[in-house]
Amino acid sequence: MYVEQLPLVKCSQVIEKWRDAMGLYLLQEFPHKRSLQEVVDRAAFGCSFRYVIKKSDRKRLVLKCCEANCKWGLRAARIRETEIFSIRRY
Repeated sequence: MYVEQLPLVKCSQVIEKWRDAMGLYLLQEFPHKRSLQEVVDRAAFGCSFRYVIKKSDRKRLVLKCCEANCKWGLRAARIRETEIFSIRRY
């Protein structure tokens, strides 16, 4: 009889895998900006909405919904002396 083993769970604040469409929250951390952008892209695709990048540089990422009546937005910043990005406003 074959029994599938449960995956090991790592204890970390850094989110490595995307879990659901809009499972984002304040102070959530990502290993780098690219990871955060991938999560938001997947969420936007899954929830059928579009966003624009208002600001993006080495230290921050600011996104805003394209629709006129939509108030969705996200601001993330790099944690000093690391590559980790943290959601500051959502």
